[in-house]
Amino acid sequence: FDVVDTPGLELDGNREADDGQRGASPELGEALFRAAGREILEADAALLLLDGAVGATGADDDAGRWLRRHAGATPRVVAFNKCEDGREVSAADWAAAAKHADVGPLLVSALHGDGLPDLAEALLGLGACAPRTAEAAAP
Repeated sequence: FDVVDTPGLELDGNREADDGQRGASPELGEALFRAAGREILEADAALLLLDGAVGATGADDDAGRWLRRHAGATPRVVAFNKCEDGREVSAADWAAAAKHADVGPLLVSALHGDGLPDLAEALLGLGACAPRTAEAAAP
């Protein structure tokens, strides 16, 4: 299967770069949003990955609303990363993330592999790993 990592969604356009410079031009941001929207519409599933160490933020909520508006019929999976060693998220963070999900929120740790089988199962259940053509399905 293919995975397309779209740029992060900086909805306010005012993200400070590491060097203190402001983010890219508004035209570039708009082009990235359009490209992300096209990719999502063609996808079998869209994954909104949140930082479990921080919890759901206002920016996450903005990104989730954007995803709900632009995903069309594409199912939305929401997961909190950095949930290793049994780290949980608060009930408020869970509820904030759940409103943007068709599946989840799931708790995962990319670093330790925790929860990744659940994430893979969710994506498989949505057909995200199904062959796209008869030729691809042939042995």
